[in-house]
Amino acid sequence: MLIWTCIVVKRARAEGTEYRTRADERQLVGDPPGLQVCGYYYKNPNNGVTSFDNILVAFLALFTALTLEGWTSLMYMLMDVCGTWIAIPSVIFVYFGAFILMNLALAVIYDSYNAVKVQMQLEEMKNTSNLEEDEADEAEVDDDVARLDADGEKAQGEKNSSDVNTQKATVSRWKSLKLNMMMFREDPDTDPEHAEPKDDRRQRFSKWVEERLGPQPIKTFVKSSYFEVGIGIIITINVVTLCCYHYDAPEWLIDLILWQNSASQILFVLEQALKIYVDTWEVFIKDSFNQFDLAIGVMSFSEAILDLFASQGGDNEPAGITALRAFRVLRILRLARNLQGLQIFLNNMIRAWRSINSFMVLIGIVWYVFALVGMQLFAGMFDSSTRFHFDTIYWAAISTFIVITGEDWNESLYEAVGSAGWGAAVYYVSLFIVGNTVFANLFTSFILDAFSQVSQGDTRVRKVVSLAVTVHSAFGHHSGQELEASLQQDGLPAKIDEECEAPQIIKSPSGVALNVSSKGGAVNTEESFLEHELEVKAQETEETEPSVLIGKSLGCISPENPVRLWCWNLTNSYTFEVVMTVFIFISSICVGLDVAVSDDSKHLADALVYMDICFVVLFIMEMLLLFLVHGILGEHGYMASGWNRLDFTVVMISVASMIYSSLTFLRILRVLRPLRIIGRTAQVVVSSLAKALKNSGHCIMAGVFIMTIFAVIGIQLFNGAFYYCTDPEIVDKADCVGDYGDPSGEVEPREWRKGIMHNFDNLATGFLTIFQLSTMEQWPEIMLAGIDSVGPDK
Repeated sequence: MLIWTCIVVKRARAEGTEYRTRADERQLVGDPPGLQVCGYYYKNPNNGVTSFDNILVAFLALFTALTLEGWTSLMYMLMDVCGTWIAIPSVIFVYFGAFILMNLALAVIYDSYNAVKVQMQLEEMKNTSNLEEDEADEAEVDDDVARLDADGEKAQGEKNSSDVNTQKATVSRWKSLKLNMMMFREDPDTDPEHAEPKDDRRQRFSKWVEERLGPQPIKTFVKSSYFEVGIGIIITINVVTLCCYHYDAPEWLIDLILWQNSASQILFVLEQALKIYVDTWEVFIKDSFNQFDLAIGVMSFSEAILDLFASQGGDNEPAGITALRAFRVLRILRLARNLQGLQIFLNNMIRAWRSINSFMVLIGIVWYVFALVGMQLFAGMFDSSTRFHFDTIYWAAISTFIVITGEDWNESLYEAVGSAGWGAAVYYVSLFIVGNTVFANLFTSFILDAFSQVSQGDTRVRKVVSLAVTVHSAFGHHSGQELEASLQQDGLPAKIDEECEAPQIIKSPSGVALNVSSKGGAVNTEESFLEHELEVKAQETEETEPSVLIGKSLGCISPENPVRLWCWNLTNSYTFEVVMTVFIFISSICVGLDVAVSDDSKHLADALVYMDICFVVLFIMEMLLLFLVHGILGEHGYMASGWNRLDFTVVMISVASMIYSSLTFLRILRVLRPLRIIGRTAQVVVSSLAKALKNSGHCIMAGVFIMTIFAVIGIQLFNGAFYYCTDPEIVDKADCVGDYGDPSGEVEPREWRKGIMHNFDNLATGFLTIFQLSTMEQWPEIMLAGIDSVGPDK
């Protein structure tokens, strides 16, 4: 800190500007004319916050850098006065402080949350166990009293006890024979001795299938896949036409969108009417997608009615009508019904969100409390030009939310310190730590835990459904696929949790015991357990079995060949692996130096060329050794591994770039050489990342759907609304013509310009704007542009 004391405020200044002068002022080299003297400001930058004058201010400056807000500006200031070497400790500080320590804070919070959760579950189980023990003791006392009262009637008591045991055994057998789910559950009042035979169950099941999939034409049509595909095509066309709308759209496009929307609305009403006719209203309204469609239909009709009244009144289109029209694009989520993986992901996301409602209430309370505290401390203190202030609860809530998100919170800190003094720093740092570091990370922990539990529960549900399909397909000639499709149609998987009241044990026709547990959430069979064990054993064998030489390499070298064995021992030694990794690392550095070397450094360039030749020769020799050991092609050959194919490609590119050095694109492809290090040091990490990306396809698709929805809504609400006239006196595009006099007295032409780079003029720019908002970078700027907007061309 002592090295940087006060030096951070030394800046190049224009001659003639009023600065405090010091005896150590020096001439700057290479600065443009008019910036020739290095002096001191009267105060430190950013209202004195960016400084190292004392330990508290230095801590505050480093804390803002630790949050990755304004750290580059601080680094550039230090580079101006200390030299470029200061970038090295700055990057190290950010890497270890922001990337490692802050993420470790998330891990610690998540671990603490899980520990508290497990402790609460253990206490709950302990309380439940104590309650059961008390009930057992009470039952034991009652039994003793009953035995004392029954001393004179021993024979009759033995007979009654035998009857009770018989009844218990009968009930136990009955429980072991039934699967406690809604559609297959027998009448609980039925005597198990009079249970219907298997043939009657088969007939009843066949009748149920015929009722659900009967030959009626309308029912068959509505339940067919063609009907759902047709509705999906209509939804796609409707969404595409909405996405085609843009700023300054021609009249024919607007008429086409209106016509298509009216036709689609009629078809959607017909679809819902057919579903109600086939399924009845009670069944129809239980489906979440049907509820969603009904809500969209009601909004569309409301928009049509309001639009009709607005057109008759001759007024401009109200904003409410535009918002209702924008919600039509929500129908794109209906397409998730045809994509099972996406549908499962969306359902899990919704259920996970429902499970954290209490935590969201807690975040809202903390947010509201900090907003009220800010109003009490800073109301009326900020400059009138400041948009984010604490004069009203509305702007106080926005100002605190910006700090919680961490976006440009340091700018608000600078303004607060300049307006209200250093005490404001305590408030802002506390708000950031509580809101961003603690609660934002806790929110992430809650989401991860809730989504994990929901996903595990969904897996259990799918296992139970699969079990039901397997068991009941054995009692009839109907296929399991038809039954599973009918279960999905009726929404039965969502009801399994409610129907499975206790662990059930049933016997399948094959005699395999099946255990369905509602508490443990597991569905296990002897067969599936054995399959799992065999799979684990095979995986362990594959991972632990030492590699051996198999077959002849290059078609002629046997596994017993001493040269091949020597090459095998060499290439599989730890020393060889380390040496080759070091060579790859050094060659990668040489590629970077070769790209950055200037034409004046001829000796360095020649040295790099010779070193590159040596490295390429070494890599070719390594490849030849591996060819000799494993062969080239075949199941166990060198090319069988994807990492080896990557190495081969990179080496061949290096050889080609040496032969055809004049080809620029080959020299560019040499930058792929560092990828060879991945194949030697981080295969597991890269493979895990690749698998994670593959499994996150549904998440990415859901994100694209959601961002597209918000982009279309933004187009409907803000297209053409982020423009302004260079003449501040003009508010309409029609009046933004001619010339005007600017404050300096010069005459300038009026121009209609975009206020910010991002806007909602079309789907592409709207999607990019929503994407930037999702990254939380500069989102307050876009929000202010939306607040200030009036309408298109205004």
